[in-house]
Amino acid sequence: MVMENFAKQMIAFQKATFDNSFNAAVMLQDQAEQLFNASIEQAAWLPEESKRMVDEWVRICKTGRDEFKNAVDENFDKLAEYTANFDMFATGWDIKEPKSAKPIKPAKATE
Repeated sequence: MVMENFAKQMIAFQKATFDNSFNAAVMLQDQAEQLFNASIEQAAWLPEESKRMVDEWVRICKTGRDEFKNAVDENFDKLAEYTANFDMFATGWDIKEPKSAKPIKPAKATE
């Protein structure tokens, strides 16, 4: 039981680490976008069509970023569901045996 709790804690730690790293990357991307938009606004020589293209590119990047985050979150949920039904350490990822199962007695050694 202690090992099962340890596994769940490891998964929770990995999810928290991913979430924090992802949020840091999002903040960095948002700041870069703000800087880039400020630069574009000051570039009077840049055609309006190019500005729209950059806006579309940013939108596509954000959509891909959100889809990636959703996929990772779904897989963390699947991992949590998977590990909830298995005793990973005692049986090598086998399904837990029912409590009514009788243990196998080792054979006696003959001398």
